[in-house]
Amino acid sequence: MGNQGNNSAGDCRPGPLMTVAEVAIRLNTSTSTVYGLIESGKLEHFRCPGIRVCEVQLRSYLESVRK
Repeated sequence: MGNQGNNSAGDCRPGPLMTVAEVAIRLNTSTSTVYGLIESGKLEHFRCPGIRVCEVQLRSYLESVRK
């Protein structure tokens, strides 16, 4: 799938993609923690270039940790 990372959230609608730093702010955590979530496969993402996360992917992660 070319530049996409671990992206099973294929319904990611066009819209702004967040950087790792922006995701860290949303989660009130560090960029190191976000990179860890990505590396572990817990947070889906795109590589386009650099790592980007859309709202659908972030919500999916948040729902998974609430269960």
